[in-house]
Amino acid sequence: MARLRFALLAAALLVLAAPAARAQDEAKGFPSKPIRIVIGLAAGGGVDVLTRILAQKLSENLGQQVVVENRPGASAILAA
Repeated sequence: MARLRFALLAAALLVLAAPAARAQDEAKGFPSKPIRIVIGLAAGGGVDVLTRILAQKLSENLGQQVVVENRPGASAILAA
């Protein structure tokens, strides 16, 4: 029961804080650098293809470059 209350409280805080954070980000010109998405798997797999499609859509919507980097190895610890 305590976990449920905590989850609901956390969700409520995120919902309430989102507009304020968005306003601050817009004022700063967020994002000012290219966005990097790091994947812990090798290139050419299903996750890679879906991530690149997502990155393309994000780039179009945000008007900012989105870069996908593949960092396979060490059980995906390198990407983490």
